[in-house]
Amino acid sequence: MARIIPALLFVCLAVSARAQTVDDATIADLLAADRAAADATNDGDGLPNSDVGGERHDDQATALASRFQIQLGGKLRVEAGTFLPDRFLGIRMPSSYLRDSEPQIGRDDGFALGDARLDLRATYGDNLHVRMGFDGALATYSNDQSPIGVLNTGLMDAYVRYTVFPAMNVYLGRFKPPFDSEELTPTEHQFFVHRSLESRGVLRHEGPHAPMFGASDTGGFAPGRQLGVMVGSDSLFNLGTAHFAYALAMTNGNAGDASLNDNDLPAFWLRLATYWADDEQQRNDDEGPVTYSVADGGSVGLSAYYNELTTGIAPNRYRDQVAGAGIDFAYSLLVFNLQGQVLASMLQPVSRNDTPTVYSLGGHLQLAIQIPETGFYPAYRFAYLDPRYVTNRDELVDLSPDQDKVMHHTVGLNYRAQSMPVVFNIEYTRSVEEDGRAMPNDRIEAAMQVTFQ
Repeated sequence: MARIIPALLFVCLAVSARAQTVDDATIADLLAADRAAADATNDGDGLPNSDVGGERHDDQATALASRFQIQLGGKLRVEAGTFLPDRFLGIRMPSSYLRDSEPQIGRDDGFALGDARLDLRATYGDNLHVRMGFDGALATYSNDQSPIGVLNTGLMDAYVRYTVFPAMNVYLGRFKPPFDSEELTPTEHQFFVHRSLESRGVLRHEGPHAPMFGASDTGGFAPGRQLGVMVGSDSLFNLGTAHFAYALAMTNGNAGDASLNDNDLPAFWLRLATYWADDEQQRNDDEGPVTYSVADGGSVGLSAYYNELTTGIAPNRYRDQVAGAGIDFAYSLLVFNLQGQVLASMLQPVSRNDTPTVYSLGGHLQLAIQIPETGFYPAYRFAYLDPRYVTNRDELVDLSPDQDKVMHHTVGLNYRAQSMPVVFNIEYTRSVEEDGRAMPNDRIEAAMQVTFQ
């Protein structure tokens, strides 16, 4: 795949350049052909004898307008981090992780490639839209313990959108389901280096993480891209400046990298939202069909999902029912930007009577304040995640080992360049954990992103 992407990029650039230059030349040819046809049908009285030339021109112009219009875009995001208190930028600090930390946690930092994205968008007329995206910064791991992965290139979004009418768009392919507003927010619109704790989870090199959605390497609520079909619109109906949106999706329910569903039952996703603004805003699709972004104004959203997972190898296969819900909001007024969400889920074993039901809870609240007439945004975020609560005799108690619950206090500075599509972030995160998993893994992180299209 890594060799295919450069070739694909070259072809896309050539096609895009051709698509941008062919129209002017073709239109000139059409006009010349039209004049020649008019001259050939003119009998000298200054009027054409028939409208054959005009009809031919109209047909050719219609054919020209129906071609795919191709646009390339993408982003490059470089990140850096250093864990405390052992070392800061490679300089040894008074405390040492050798005494308090596990071997795989808090020792591996440095520079990282957050995104190396190439997006292709193709539009055919007013109704048909194709979106494909590839990323060269996807990490894969050799085993379940290694904190260091290997960068690979892989598929991101790959879907077709057909607009039936403004209140109904149909999407088919690989996309992010309409759940977890933080996961649906483009990185260039975020105020911090990483997405919040409940969405992203705890990564391997940051601390122990618990499985969610039935996947051992998923530490947060974000379900990731999946294969399926979705119906939705950002403008189901409007009341003044308020827009009401919806999204209803049916997907395989397992990872989008899987070629088929893990069983014969689909997953269902639903999101209802309203957003308002003083001025009409152009909403993008950087994170798929239900990209979440509120520049000026506010929004409130409700989301839910249901899925049945199948794990194990036949004949030892196990079934689990998973359901979740969330509420999110965002509000922007003058120089203040306030955002937050709460997510909850329940995993109930179906084929194992001796396994308890597992509950998960997470959320965050953040505030960013713009320094007037600048692109600087000082920001603070509180985030919470407890991925495993289990039931005992119909009482909700925490019976899991004291290594799951974690809170993050993050203070950062976001800078959005006003003359170019560049974003900078720098932040400090204080990680507060339970006694069973407390370790020196506070961190300082930074990021720079360039977005192009």
